[in-house]
Amino acid sequence: MKGKKLLCMVLSLAAACSLLLIRDSAAWQNTNTGVSPSSLIVVDKMAFQFEGKLGSYLEYPEGTNQGDAYVVTEQNLIVTNGGRITVTNHSTIPTEARFKIYYDTPGHLYANNAAIEYSGSDTDSLSVDIGDNWILNTTDGYYYYQLPTPEGGSAPPAGFPAVSSSDTPTPVDVITNLMYLDELYVNGADVLNHADYFVGGDPFSGEVHVIFEAKQADLVDWTQITTWATS
Repeated sequence: MKGKKLLCMVLSLAAACSLLLIRDSAAWQNTNTGVSPSSLIVVDKMAFQFEGKLGSYLEYPEGTNQGDAYVVTEQNLIVTNGGRITVTNHSTIPTEARFKIYYDTPGHLYANNAAIEYSGSDTDSLSVDIGDNWILNTTDGYYYYQLPTPEGGSAPPAGFPAVSSSDTPTPVDVITNLMYLDELYVNGADVLNHADYFVGGDPFSGEVHVIFEAKQADLVDWTQITTWATS
């Protein structure tokens, strides 16, 4: 009998300690936040709206190459949204964003006409106008969104700040012009001209791809959000 009473006392003491811990935990949360724990559940989201589309190729209407697709040089390949690709941030959490451009090369400018990363170098046969605040990381070839440092202030966090319900998000330019060059001179040498777009008489129908990625700042891995392609 004494053993049962002792066991009951121990269990009662354990229960009392548990209630104390729960009470102290709840009280700490309440004091720290000023609201009850049940009100702390917030659903955050990473969301973007995109405008702009890369154009499909033109086709020869007649002749030997009738029906063949081809690239028109010196022509913006963004065919909607006023020739611009834009992104509007609707994320309710701070979000980092980046993009990269790949393209096929015409003629014999590069070995095997392999697709390469656009880097804005003097040897790129693709001409691209990048929107403001996108900074090229020469290590990985991505353009990252970074707002400028205000005069006399400190650098803002990388990426887009969180958007609140009272904000009115505005579109941000990603690319404002994208086209193949008709001619390209490197160190005074003509390394690309119009004839290079017709190897063996066949019109050039290379592709351009833009990959857009984002992530919750400093917490998760990069996620591919969307892509654009000319094909």
